[in-house]
Amino acid sequence: MNALFKQIKSELNSFRFKPLLKEWWWVCCALMLSCAFHLHAKNQKQIAFSSLSSTLYAINAKKSIEIDLNRELKLRISSQSDPEWIKLMLMKGLGVVPNGHIKVHFDEDLGM
Repeated sequence: MNALFKQIKSELNSFRFKPLLKEWWWVCCALMLSCAFHLHAKNQKQIAFSSLSSTLYAINAKKSIEIDLNRELKLRISSQSDPEWIKLMLMKGLGVVPNGHIKVHFDEDLGM
């Protein structure tokens, strides 16, 4: 058994890495360069993804605001012939108050 270990050890000692590196150095450099380019591209992709995610969030927020406005405008258009709606819009937009009602003004005092 010891003879077998000694033979394996001597074969491993006879195998040298220096000739191997002399012949295959360019492969090691190409692999390291490929890894560096890959990591750089991965970082750039993450930055672009982050930027696009924030843009998507802003667009979705604006979209929801515009959808609400669209619904309100459609409701206004569809109910223009309704007298109650016209009365409500006059009260809301122009501050018109029907006869028999009291108009109340709230004055905000910012000094308090």
